[in-house]
Amino acid sequence: MIELGINTVQEELLSIDDYSVEIYKKCLERIQKHFFKYVEYSHVHHLALQEAKEIGDYTASLGLKSHSIHCEGSIQKYGEKLFYEIQNKCMENAKAIGCGIAVFHLPKGELLLDENIEHVEKIALMAKNHGLKAALENGPVKIIMEIIETLDIPELGFALDTGHACRDSYDIPESIKRAGKKLIHTHLADNFGITDDHLPPGVGIIQWGDVMKELKAVGYSGVLMVELTGCSIKSKRSVKSLVNFPLETEMEIASECLGNIHNRLF
Repeated sequence: MIELGINTVQEELLSIDDYSVEIYKKCLERIQKHFFKYVEYSHVHHLALQEAKEIGDYTASLGLKSHSIHCEGSIQKYGEKLFYEIQNKCMENAKAIGCGIAVFHLPKGELLLDENIEHVEKIALMAKNHGLKAALENGPVKIIMEIIETLDIPELGFALDTGHACRDSYDIPESIKRAGKKLIHTHLADNFGITDDHLPPGVGIIQWGDVMKELKAVGYSGVLMVELTGCSIKSKRSVKSLVNFPLETEMEIASECLGNIHNRLF
């Protein structure tokens, strides 16, 4: 049975560095309240190792399961040396928290295969050394899958982000089919095909029944991980009446939408 998960988010925070241990505890308590089981941690690279361990212990004390972290940034943003230091810190903290998957984007942006493949290999091997799987998030699915298949590293797989795919007009069920057994992680969010709004599944144009049917068809057995957002992205939503949509309401909608479809299909 596939389980539901969700990322840690405190909607009013402006800086990722504001995600303290106490803020994470508030996020985790909210997640438990809304009956999600698995957790993805969105901003961990600034935490001390002991803080990461404390967060992992608190997650377990609530009966939740630490599942994944989202690695921070790109080479363009940080420069290569600092970028890799940040990736390593993300993975050290992921292991301390108790996660098994590190999610990352194409390190040099959505460019040609040759400009990314060496960096993807480094990150995948870094994840392997930390005892993690590395999930490469789309991006152009053709490029993503060509990189994954060319490198052929067992710990490297595909992370389907439905929000990116919808914004960029990719066929989501076809992307799932293309990834097949290499699909190891999901970021599930909705939008209207204009901006990556990080809306809850069920509030947008994505046909979630079709998505779930294809996940079943390829034998996906991972977590259905919802990815919501804070104020910096919410402020840019294409439908302005959804800018101040309450986070707890978004969590309720996501849980009900995915839970109902899942129960019908699986």
